[in-house]
Amino acid sequence: MGRLSSAVVSVTLLLSCSPSLGAEAPAPPTHTYAIPCPPSELLRRHDALLALAAQVRADLGATQDADLSSGAAAIRQRNTTLFQIAVLERDTAAAHRALERVRSTFDAPAARAMSGLFTEPYLEARVSPGSDFHAAFRERLTGRLAALPYGDVQFTLAAVRGQMKAASPDTSVGTVRAALDPLVQDGRIAAGDAATLIALAVNDELVRFAREDLLACLDATIAAHRDDATPFSPRVGVVQPPLRGAWFGQQAPAHTPVRFAPAILDSLNPWCNGIAFSPDGKECFLSIGGATYGGMRIVHATCEAGVWTPFAPPAYLDGFISTGEPHFSPDGGTLYFTGKRAGEFGRLWALTRTGATWSKPERQPARIEGEGDAYRGRRTNDGTWYFGLQLQGMMQIYRTTPGGAAGVGIEKLGAPVNLQAYDGDPCVAPDGRWLVFNSARELAGRADLYVSFADGKGNWGTPVHLGPEYNTPDDEFGAMLSPDGRHLFFTRHTIAENQLYWVDTAAIDALEPAVRR
Repeated sequence: MGRLSSAVVSVTLLLSCSPSLGAEAPAPPTHTYAIPCPPSELLRRHDALLALAAQVRADLGATQDADLSSGAAAIRQRNTTLFQIAVLERDTAAAHRALERVRSTFDAPAARAMSGLFTEPYLEARVSPGSDFHAAFRERLTGRLAALPYGDVQFTLAAVRGQMKAASPDTSVGTVRAALDPLVQDGRIAAGDAATLIALAVNDELVRFAREDLLACLDATIAAHRDDATPFSPRVGVVQPPLRGAWFGQQAPAHTPVRFAPAILDSLNPWCNGIAFSPDGKECFLSIGGATYGGMRIVHATCEAGVWTPFAPPAYLDGFISTGEPHFSPDGGTLYFTGKRAGEFGRLWALTRTGATWSKPERQPARIEGEGDAYRGRRTNDGTWYFGLQLQGMMQIYRTTPGGAAGVGIEKLGAPVNLQAYDGDPCVAPDGRWLVFNSARELAGRADLYVSFADGKGNWGTPVHLGPEYNTPDDEFGAMLSPDGRHLFFTRHTIAENQLYWVDTAAIDALEPAVRR
């Protein structure tokens, strides 16, 4: 998957407050704010940015009493933004108050320790009178890093390091120009978008003023823990003990999502982000990602006499620099996946079973136009492909249509599915009745799962948020069906690992009557 949150906002919120993609945008009484220029220009007009931040802070202050009875997620939402505003305003007292309330919402010690990890030392160094900013920042950050439970956060630190190395002062501006500017109507910005803009402004400050210091501290910390770090790749464990039956012997889920085989997947690798079992349950392709959303690879195992072989990268995928997102056709004769070769964009591919092995990979569908990467393809019974395509910094959902020079044309879905937000990872029912996808349409620094139902006339209805049983302040993405269409899988990305969930698709079907009323 690729989206705004995985490129910039995840680092922003981690730097600012949240240990994952974690803070939803608040919902203050005032839902839009007037701004004097496009959001991308606002990042370079500090006075105008502070004026917007003051409006947001005033509205959030009006919800303070209600906050006392709110759940952890609502408290975290509100105080994450208040913390970021305090950083922009150089108000250390307000920043500390908001940060403590954010930390109070986390149960995990690692999550509390990561909150404000970089931004709090940055603010303290900026306002420290008479000190050398760079020296003060490094000293404070080094102390915070030394106190972390390294084994729990090493992959997140590595992700931040990689993204900060690639960042430049123009990164946030380009992201906002692509993702936020189109959403401003009549010179007004929505509350959730304003919160995201403030978070990006904090990230932009750290990149401009403290990037080299931050990288130096991270490099020193990672080097100091080189001997006790947990390897991410190529470690893939063995399924133990021997398990019989499909799904690693797991009991099928009901109408509420539950984690899929957590003990087994945790023993294999903490970053499993997709799984595909053959219809007979004797073959499994597992996709492994990482603390970021790059570097995916597929490993493979078979079940022989009730015992699973060790997972290993299959030789027929050797020509790819990354592979992921596997799923089987209903008859088990084809395996679809996302693959990227050196010097090429990511595309959708298919393997065809030939006896006991698989054919060479072939591109699917025949052609995809556009200078961008394709993700998470899904083919319906009538041969239509749905997939995500990332072009010019934006992820949107596309589908194939009959015709075109190579026998297939490409069409981007319109509103209400695509909304100039990050919309991707489409998972369509085999008969085309519903579409589950992830979206950052609220631009709250996270992706959630939504469902849209077909109207029978070739159009998709207004997407419905799948609610707290599916979505959390972490990132949910990658919906995928089992070959028989009875189980929906999806991935939750947390600070320490990916978690696979599955649910009976009857739970999705059951939502349709209420949506249509």
